[in-house]
Formats: sequence, structure tokens, C-alpha cells
Amino acid sequence: MLIYFSATGNTKHVVNEIAYAGEKIIEVGKQKDIKEVFIKNNDRLGILAPSHAGGLPANLKSFLEDLKINFDKHPYTFYLGTCGGSTGYSSRQVRDIFIKKGLELDASFDIRMPDAFVLLTDVNNKEKIAQINEASDYEISLIKKRIDNGVYGNFLDSKVAKFVGNVVQSAYGKFKTTKKFEVSDACISCRICANDCPVDAIKIIDGKPVWVEDTCLLCLRCYHACPTNAINYGRKTKGKGQYLHPDYNKNLNNV
Repeated sequence: MLIYFSATGNTKHVVNEIAYAGEKIIEVGKQKDIKEVFIKNNDRLGILAPSHAGGLPANLKSFLEDLKINFDKHPYTFYLGTCGGSTGYSSRQVRDIFIKKGLELDASFDIRMPDAFVLLTDVNNKEKIAQINEASDYEISLIKKRIDNGVYGNFLDSKVAKFVGNVVQSAYGKFKTTKKFEVSDACISCRICANDCPVDAIKIIDGKPVWVEDTCLLCLRCYHACPTNAINYGRKTKGKGQYLHPDYNKNLNNV
């Protein structure tokens, strides 16, 4: 069983690459009514997610905390994070959640992929992005072999102390206001932003997207998926480019 969240398609791509035929996959943000799961004997449990300010995406963290996990035999468990630089202390968060549910975290992995948080960077260099994705596919193949073989251990490239992660997460939490989102006249009322918002923070009112919640994940899926680049987060995202993993573009509504 794989449980994941993906904003611009990076983590979705990893899931597609490592999942075995017929494996149960839960996408947080799409499947909202799941409160309980049962892990069959000889099955595995993988948590996959992008790094949000060095931690798990808030919706995934809440989902895991509330999820009742039933099992007869301890499954092989792993965390796999996608990031532009570091997954921070995300694996520690998964481990702590698992411990409360009577599980251990057997292995942790991370994969560097294009950083789409354009409030702090840009995605204008398409050649560089293609190179990063090509390199990440090789890393995915190596990690898949380790997971398939049930390897144990912490294979993260970088590790962050829990107290540092807590400070960063606290600051990030105060930063996630929706007030700065704006929509230009380029909007074509396609509804992609509202339909795909993982926390239902966007509604279409009078043909235009309106952020109806005070805060959101700030995953920027709406910004990157807008076909006319009509959405911006104040001045912080203007001219920064858009990025969706190629798999996202193949079927937008399945990411």
C-alpha cells in the first residue's frame, strides 16, 4: 500500500514508477473519506510526499495521524520524500506517527527533483529541469530495487534536527495565507484550479477563482497548473515560470 500527496506531479511520478501491479494506492487530497486501512500479510506500507519547508505536507500529516492502520503482521514500511534540496525532518514525522500506531519506520529515502516553490526560486531553465528529472529517474530505479528487496536503514542525503524542523515548520505555518493570491484577466474560467485544489480552498464565483479559506497548503498547484498563467501570489511568483512533471501533463486530473 502506498499513501502519497503530490502537488505538481513529482511524487505522483515516483509512485507510478515504484508501485507494483494491483497495489492499493491512496492519494491524499483526492480520496477524502478513508479513515481506516488494513495491511495484508507480506504487504508493504509506503509514505511518499514532497517536502514542505522541511516537513510533511500538512494535509498528509493530518491524514496519517487520523488514519487507523490495522495489520496482523508488521509490514515493511518506508518513507520516500521528493525535494529540491532537503526533506528536512519529514521522515522523523512519519516515524513518530508510526510509533503511535504500533509500527516502526524501516527505511527512509529521498530523491532530488525540480523545486516548484517559486516564491523562493524559479523554474525558467527548462534544460536544467529536464536534466534533474533525468537524473531522478535513475535514482528512482535504484531506490525501487532497495524497496523491493526490503532494505532497512536511513538513506537520506541530508538530516535535520527535530528542533530546527519545528522552528521552520512553525514559521511556514504562519506564512500560508491565501490573501496574496490574485487572478489576472487572462483567466479563462477553466476551473482546473478549483477542481484540483487538494484542500478545497478555491471556489469559482462569477466565473473566476476565489480563495474561500484563509490559509492553504501553499503547494502552488493552482499557480503551476493554470493554462494561461493567470494566477500569481503577489509579486513573488511573477516571471518565475511554471512547472508540472511531464506525467502531470498527460492526465491533469489524475495528479
